[in-house]
Amino acid sequence: MRLDIQRTEDSLAIRFASFQSTNLSVGSNMVTGIQCENKIYRSDELPPSGGLGVQGGLEGGLDMESHLDSYNYVFTRSRDKMPQPGEQYVVEYRLTIFETDIPAQHMWSPQSGKQYRVLWTKTFRETVK
Repeated sequence: MRLDIQRTEDSLAIRFASFQSTNLSVGSNMVTGIQCENKIYRSDELPPSGGLGVQGGLEGGLDMESHLDSYNYVFTRSRDKMPQPGEQYVVEYRLTIFETDIPAQHMWSPQSGKQYRVLWTKTFRETVK
């Protein structure tokens, strides 16, 4: 699994380029989900809390390819004021696959379940010049 970041003069596109199959052990009667937390910051700054205007996502189930658009983002200079000429950026995406006893729903808070457990997590970090 890897990030694909493409920078043009007035845009910065971030997406997952590929996925790998894996096996996970999930408890009986448990609900699975994926959480994506994103940060982007200028490479000459310390990372601010939450990053610059990047959204996070929370999805029920484990079919990442069907939710692929949820994890992609395009920054534009006209909307987001980035990328700026000469600036470098650091992009961080953290994916977490989890199980919980709380079914997916509106305003879902899977961590509030008594049986919440992280099954797999990985942080992807790329510097964009």
